[in-house]
Amino acid sequence: MEPPMTPAAYLDTRVQDQIDWHDAKSRWNKTWYRRLQGAVIVLGALLPFLAGFSGAPAPGARLAIGAVGVAVAVLTGLVTLLRFHDTWVEYRLTAERLTHEKYRYLTRTPPYDTDDAFARLVERTEAILGEQNASWQRQAAWGDGAPTAAQPPP
Repeated sequence: MEPPMTPAAYLDTRVQDQIDWHDAKSRWNKTWYRRLQGAVIVLGALLPFLAGFSGAPAPGARLAIGAVGVAVAVLTGLVTLLRFHDTWVEYRLTAERLTHEKYRYLTRTPPYDTDDAFARLVERTEAILGEQNASWQRQAAWGDGAPTAAQPPP
């Protein structure tokens, strides 16, 4: 039988590992949300400019307007379908909640100022991660089962 996990090992292999994972996934989703939204803004602003040339003899103007319009629609659809913004915020919230619990435990701030501080840390950490996992499962089952940018933590 293995000895129980020490508080230091739990903080390192579970808490910090999950903080790092959620932080990285939050940043990844934020980056893609901003990239796609930025492209939508730039392309959307380009449409009226191109429309000014639609009556001109330039043969590619109408084609360009159509292509830019399609690109705006596709990018907007991807942002909605893949839920980059929601996932970014959700993962950031989870990382911050875990960090909050970690530092409250390390400083023995209530509720970690008792003899059962480690047990409380484990309970509260696993509750946070359980909520995150349940949220991911709801997202995965929602709608038509389309993929999302969210994925369950390891």
